[in-house]
Amino acid sequence: MTTLLDIDDVCAGNPEAARQLAVMREAFAEMEAKVAALTQERSTEYGIALQRIIELEAELDEERRRFDNAMRNEMIETKEYTDGTTATGVSPLPDRSPVQQATEEALRHLDDIEAVMGGRNGSSIQLRSLILSIGA
Repeated sequence: MTTLLDIDDVCAGNPEAARQLAVMREAFAEMEAKVAALTQERSTEYGIALQRIIELEAELDEERRRFDNAMRNEMIETKEYTDGTTATGVSPLPDRSPVQQATEEALRHLDDIEAVMGGRNGSSIQLRSLILSIGA
């Protein structure tokens, strides 16, 4: 088996072979340096990518924790109103039922109309009775 030392011995007597061997060794050294640089570059890129993956996983875990906490904090409640209706939903539910809220709004509008007309009259009193009976 021929070794590098043997090649050096063979080339020692042949200047052209020695020159070609030197060129080949220089080219080999350059290729090794390029491979080392590329390996280092890729290693750095992979390290950066791996670090970003770790950061994204941490962000995802934090978002999951926030979501879980939000879901625990949103309590579902059921409320029975004085008019007999029942509502179920995310807490807090309104103090008055939708019917009670609509009745109050209708009465507020009627109060505004009566204020413009100078007070209550027979028609507005009848309308007030009708609103209260529908809302009851």
